[in-house]
Amino acid sequence: MEKKVTLLILITLFLIASSAGAAGRPAVDFGTYTATEEITKTVAVLVPLADEGVEYLEVGLESLPATEDRLLTLEGQRLKLETRGGIYWVDMDPVAVPAEHQLLTDENTAALPLILNFTVKPQDRPGEYSTVLFIREMNSEGLIKERFLPIRLKIDPWVIIETVIGEIFVGSRGEEARTLINRIPGEVRVGSNSNWKLYLECLPIEELKLGNLELVLVAEEESGFEVLTQLSIRLKEEKVLLGGGGPTTFEDGSFWVKIPYFLRVKDYISLPAGNFALPMVFKATVVED
Repeated sequence: MEKKVTLLILITLFLIASSAGAAGRPAVDFGTYTATEEITKTVAVLVPLADEGVEYLEVGLESLPATEDRLLTLEGQRLKLETRGGIYWVDMDPVAVPAEHQLLTDENTAALPLILNFTVKPQDRPGEYSTVLFIREMNSEGLIKERFLPIRLKIDPWVIIETVIGEIFVGSRGEEARTLINRIPGEVRVGSNSNWKLYLECLPIEELKLGNLELVLVAEEESGFEVLTQLSIRLKEEKVLLGGGGPTTFEDGSFWVKIPYFLRVKDYISLPAGNFALPMVFKATVVED
């Protein structure tokens, strides 16, 4: 899953106040991400300058974006700053942003427009994250004024599923071969940033007796899939819990848990000839904490 998505849905103008208490600080809220692929959202900020003698700004983060309990953090390059003069990646080491030729001015005020881009990746775990952006107005003599801008965002839990259907082919066989199993196995692929469960639902099909069909899961210990029912399941018209697992997305680029399966057809010679769509639907749901 290498596709990247940029969402310019928050082109909002913020006027950053001076260094007031935390309760009085305006905040940039990037909203909610459902990052089944890499997603970037954008907010525009206008920084009013305290002094026309500002030569540059020092911009950085007080800490890595993290949940309130600090158990989860967002590592790597996440916040990108765009100005008229350049593009900067912002982290805990401040970057210097020149003010010359970038200011918006009138008779009484000067301000520097900034565009903030925040990126969330599939491997990021669900939660509400926050940090604080500091902006220091600087000149050759040092610090003029320091401002603070809280940043917050939410990452939702998600799970997606793909299914590769195996094939069963009946050639000329004697009646003694009463059970078929697909020569090419099927496969269920589950991708998630959270804990999840996998279910099987069967649809009625008149030509085929569900009692003749049996699903056989191939659960490998290292796959991360825990079987919560029998490995061999007789298909019937009700929802069946197959198993579950934890997050499948990681920094190394891994995305899917792959679960092979076989389908047995018992007493197939009693079934009518023809092509049949397999009456199975795999579904995955997120497990809420």
